[in-house]
Amino acid sequence: MSAAVLHVPDRPSWKCHNCEAAWPCQLAKDDIMATSDRTSRMIYLSLYMADAIVDQPGVDPNAIFKRLVGWALGS
Repeated sequence: MSAAVLHVPDRPSWKCHNCEAAWPCQLAKDDIMATSDRTSRMIYLSLYMADAIVDQPGVDPNAIFKRLVGWALGS
């Protein structure tokens, strides 16, 4: 992600630190897509997914996958 973007996850809520939307918010998604290739993007998002699963043990891991990684698979 570019250093100028402040749309990063706020742990343990996993809301955007800047706009408070569910992370990754649309601005974070746009930045991730613009600044990384598919492999880098998948690694980056998968690492965040692992953290989110630990931070939110009551949330279905499949839902976390869809939210953090699934959106980027089609690109």
